[in-house]
Amino acid sequence: MTFDPWQGSPGHLGRRQFLHALEGTVAGAIFLTVATACSSNPPAASATPAATTTATTAAATTAAAQPAATTAPANGPAIPIEIRFNGIDTNGEKVAEKWAADFGPKHNLKITTDFVDWGSSFQKITTGIAGGIAPDIFGAGGIWVPVIVSKGGAHALDSYIADYKDWSDYYPSTKKDVTWDGKVYAVPYEVDIHQTIAYRASMFQKAGISESPATWEDAQKYAKELTQLEGGDIKVAGWNVPNNQFLTQYYEDAMYQANGHIFNADRTRPTNNTPEGEAALSFLVWFVQNKTMPAAGMSAGNPSLNAFYAGNVAMAPLGPHDMENVLQYGPQVWADTKAGPVLKKVKQAQVLFVNKYMMFSKTKYPDAAWEVIQAIVQPAVNISIVVTGDLGLPVRKAMESAKLYQDPRVKEMIDNIQYAIPREMVPQSFDVQPAMSRECDAALRGAKTVKQALQDMDTAVAKILKG
Repeated sequence: MTFDPWQGSPGHLGRRQFLHALEGTVAGAIFLTVATACSSNPPAASATPAATTTATTAAATTAAAQPAATTAPANGPAIPIEIRFNGIDTNGEKVAEKWAADFGPKHNLKITTDFVDWGSSFQKITTGIAGGIAPDIFGAGGIWVPVIVSKGGAHALDSYIADYKDWSDYYPSTKKDVTWDGKVYAVPYEVDIHQTIAYRASMFQKAGISESPATWEDAQKYAKELTQLEGGDIKVAGWNVPNNQFLTQYYEDAMYQANGHIFNADRTRPTNNTPEGEAALSFLVWFVQNKTMPAAGMSAGNPSLNAFYAGNVAMAPLGPHDMENVLQYGPQVWADTKAGPVLKKVKQAQVLFVNKYMMFSKTKYPDAAWEVIQAIVQPAVNISIVVTGDLGLPVRKAMESAKLYQDPRVKEMIDNIQYAIPREMVPQSFDVQPAMSRECDAALRGAKTVKQALQDMDTAVAKILKG
């Protein structure tokens, strides 16, 4: 079983730690205020992390006080609804529990909460689906929709979406991500992207570089100028991507920038062994061949951390969780970090990762489950539980005004969402992704030529698709 970096890396900091790390900075005032940005009574920006957590809970409770119509008679037995959250931090769990305890009785619901880490979440939910005992509502990650639908575990939400006034407020790309075979199977709650170019301002200045790269050619040129060697070894990488089971995600970003696709239009055949695929993989390999990053990627000394935080990377495409990693563990690096736009080859583009809530196909109370989903994705509740502590990015316009997003580095990531394209998913995605990554790795390490790696990639993926 694999999981996306967006789906809760082990290095995610806790909400209290995250807010505490931001104290005393411009971003600190922003982040400390966000928990109650949608509340009618926000605290002063100088509130302590503990006070902010309390205010966050209050914001969630206040926001949840305006529900959809109750789905059970007020004097009847409370309807039991179980909701599973994936990968949220400890304080987020407390907020979710408090929200459930406040919201449930007001709407004749008995809401129980369950919390799992992302690493075990997929196996647990598929086991539950197979046994008919999955929670009524469960968090789902970037490539889950076709996989869960193919296992018969998802309740189609179209009849509810038809009357869901907020649906028009969601970004079209996030709505596309939760749609499969023409039906909507989930409601998004946060997104991730990996191609915001983060760079060390001091290193750029020393190298005489005045602005973020705009094109592949810029990135390659800057990477050469920024790389620092010591005894033939790379001391500071001019560029870096993590070379692991998720390497294909960076390849997919490059494929989109080259105006290509990893599958044909109906996703029945892989299309990596193409001029676009060759350009994309060659782009990744270039940085290794020109000794601006090691084939294995720069090490942070801890597999849970991004190497950028350690100060040994001058420039790299990063996502929001990478950024929080830098903030938590390398505050001096964070202070020296700036962010730029998505690179362009043929076009500016990148993969969009969407986390969402799905409803179990065999829930006994779909109307009640839908009522809970609507409440849990309200901006104030959503921000309080799953966004503030994880630096999650918005899924809809109503979330954009949160003060969390006014930090210029975070704002750049928000702006870059416009270039994001939902992942090309298939029911076999959990097998396809590592197979593609293995071939990308072989090319980066020089074990295969780019052409051979792409040929073998398509052969492996075609076999997986055929079952």
